[in-house]
Amino acid sequence: MATKTTSATGNSCGGFTLIELGVVVLILGLLLAIAGPNAARSYRDAVVAEAARNFATTCRYARLQAVTQQRPATLFVNLDQQRFWLMQPRLVDGEPTEQMLRLVQLSSRVTLLKAETPDATNSDPRQAVIQFYPNGTCAAATVTLAGTDKNNVAVSLDPVTGKPETYGVK
Repeated sequence: MATKTTSATGNSCGGFTLIELGVVVLILGLLLAIAGPNAARSYRDAVVAEAARNFATTCRYARLQAVTQQRPATLFVNLDQQRFWLMQPRLVDGEPTEQMLRLVQLSSRVTLLKAETPDATNSDPRQAVIQFYPNGTCAAATVTLAGTDKNNVAVSLDPVTGKPETYGVK
């Protein structure tokens, strides 16, 4: 409650008592102590979810490119470099070349844990190769990403529709 005092000159001035200010500081400290850890955890979860959405968006883009260009698109996932990139063959001056359509380097707060392709034709276990075909299908794959709190998120590709699905993993 604000108090009103009168100065020696007769002017009235208002203010709060030291006890009232102390109570407000105590309440703010308790709120911060309760909400702080939850806010930090929510931020770390959001970083992993954003990386999973980015991967799913790249998969959708790969499917779109394969269908619209009527050429297969290849998504590479490298666990050692913590990145994934999308390539598609193009004709440049009549010569076939591979064009990089997208390159994504993951944040240091997110780790690519594993990339599983059941019909793995690649001999390198630390790199997965996912094909997207002109008819809208793709190779089956599941990519798992982890945050600093072991909050894992997986992105699974449906081989029939070529669409990604994101879900949490314990």
